[in-house]
Amino acid sequence: LKPLLGHVLLAVPVYRFFRILRTRKAEQPWLPWVALWFLAAYGPSSGILIPVNAIFLEHWMYLPSLSLFIGLGVAMQRYGSGPRRTKAIIAASVLAALALGYRTYEQNWVWQSPISLFSHILKYNPAAGRVRHNLAMALDESGRTEEAIKEYEFIIAHGGNFPQTYHNLGQIHFRAGRFDVAEKNELKAIELAPNFHPPYVGMAKIHQARGDSKKAQEYYEKAVELVR
Repeated sequence: LKPLLGHVLLAVPVYRFFRILRTRKAEQPWLPWVALWFLAAYGPSSGILIPVNAIFLEHWMYLPSLSLFIGLGVAMQRYGSGPRRTKAIIAASVLAALALGYRTYEQNWVWQSPISLFSHILKYNPAAGRVRHNLAMALDESGRTEEAIKEYEFIIAHGGNFPQTYHNLGQIHFRAGRFDVAEKNELKAIELAPNFHPPYVGMAKIHQARGDSKKAQEYYEKAVELVR
């Protein structure tokens, strides 16, 4: 039902637009243009015409929303004549500006840091593995390593077998001196992606720390070979 509704929302303004072009008669000739702008700008990322790999991204609405504001402005100019209507429009505009200003203020707290942004996204989409991975990286970079470990382990526990996840987790354990755990994660990363060079560097560091320079050199050479 939802896909059908989406196609109807796309089809009706397009139909009205071409009908007005054909008949050259309409009480609101600007309305189909506004709708068509919105659909043309939002259509490619809506997931209706072309499947996309995200539920919704905020910046998808920046350009489409301009058409809505332009349409609102045209409607206010057309139907806002008269002292009472003018005052009502001014009052509504002030209230809308205040409301949008407050929402902008709130959104600034979301965007103040990578941790706040990724945490906010995960509130609405806890299954977003890539976002959780980015959150774990941001936590690690901020020195909140224990929280980062929990996020990486959450990803792995829920089927996120990504080599970068195991490598990053291995690096945290390596810095903490837990070489055996670090090695286990680096080897898992290599198993998942044999041509991914960072785990080889991680293994080289582990063997170097253990005093096995020969083994460390072998892993360094393998990493160099992969990046050539």
